[in-house]
Amino acid sequence: MGYAFLLLLLFSVYIWHWSPSVHVVKRVIGISMVELQDGEIIRYIGVDDEVIYPNAVELHRNLVENKRVELEFDILEEDEQGRMWAYLTLDGLMINEWLVANGYTRASFSPPNMKHADRILQMEEEAQRLGIGIWEKEE
Repeated sequence: MGYAFLLLLLFSVYIWHWSPSVHVVKRVIGISMVELQDGEIIRYIGVDDEVIYPNAVELHRNLVENKRVELEFDILEEDEQGRMWAYLTLDGLMINEWLVANGYTRASFSPPNMKHADRILQMEEEAQRLGIGIWEKEE
């Protein structure tokens, strides 16, 4: 019985660690960062913070501020400044992907955090092909 309990406990910790966690976004800091209600700063995996479409931060703010979101972590959970690296999901919509797919910014990845790189890079290619957001053709 002792071994069964120990195995169940270890399995529960494993599931808890790798399952998305639910939080409330307190404020949007920029195109690639948010602050959670508990004060934790989250840096989006796969989102460039240098090339930004006009009004993209405001659109981002309207979408996620004061909303319940899920965080999904990859291999490295923190950057050099101690901010958490994560994929952020709102009602099934991955915000990292949404920002890139709408041409609000470029994709940017730092190995080893590459879990959803193919998916987000594919969205960037599609935004480029369609000429939306930062990829709009000037006439």
